[in-house]
Amino acid sequence: MINRAVVWCAAAGIVLGLTAYAGDELDGLTGTVVRFAAGSGFAWACAGLLAGYLLRPRRTAAAGAVALLIAATVAYYTTYAVTGVRWYRMFHEDGTSAAPDAMRSLALAAAFWLVASVAGGAVLGLLGHAIRRAPARLALAATGLAFVLMAVAGLAISMDSVVPACVAAVVLLSLRPVLRST
Repeated sequence: MINRAVVWCAAAGIVLGLTAYAGDELDGLTGTVVRFAAGSGFAWACAGLLAGYLLRPRRTAAAGAVALLIAATVAYYTTYAVTGVRWYRMFHEDGTSAAPDAMRSLALAAAFWLVASVAGGAVLGLLGHAIRRAPARLALAATGLAFVLMAVAGLAISMDSVVPACVAAVVLLSLRPVLRST
């Protein structure tokens, strides 16, 4: 039997994916705002975390976050494939169509993000669930880990380098003694 909450998460994921696509097509400040609010890894991670926070039991929280991120990924990449925005009018230097190469690249990106949606969605859903429903120490640890993951995603937007990953590792390692003492 399909859980109604998971279906709602998938519907929200479709809206998220379509909004992210729209943000890619918008120019100026509006495009920037929509891309940050719906088209960034930070926004998608927040959505997965929120799904886990709102749902119970734990299995449903993980499944809801996974469904949300899979639906968003499918909606986003399917829209690009159907509209042809990123692949239809591409040509190689010799004048031949680059569409097959571009479609292959689009398919590989979609496959990568689908796998990431399953793995990342499960983790984010469980973290969100733990933040709301776990005993205090575990909730604190889940909150710290979620904070680090969100900080890394946010820094990646602004810095676009490996520095955020290093900062996250240092922060996570420095939180370890604090978490043990509580």
